[in-house]
Amino acid sequence: WKWQKRWFVLSEAKGKLYYFKDPDELPQYRGVIDMSSCIIEDLGADTKRSKQLIQSKNGESFSLLISLSSIELGKPILKDHVRVILRAEDAASKYEWLARLRQSVARVKSSTPSRRSSIVTPFS
Repeated sequence: WKWQKRWFVLSEAKGKLYYFKDPDELPQYRGVIDMSSCIIEDLGADTKRSKQLIQSKNGESFSLLISLSSIELGKPILKDHVRVILRAEDAASKYEWLARLRQSVARVKSSTPSRRSSIVTPFS
């Protein structure tokens, strides 16, 4: 298994994350993740499954990985994948994407009926 470069476009207005195999495919996306049914997780350096650790200047380890999964356990989030792992190119882009993804989830959930109000986005 190896990393494959993919492109994602977040539409905060629509609450959707669009997936592309190649940037030339725009606007024809390959898949879409509905942010209203999404859990965003920062796969930090303490995540045992993470082999994508980077050493910071002060010697601490951190991860470039972000996990997206469904609020419904076992339900696919993109095609037949129950979990999608994103790997940022660097720490700055990871934290920018993490913030925007979490904002999108919060925005979509605050505009949906209260039946989803009991769901909490986990933070690591």
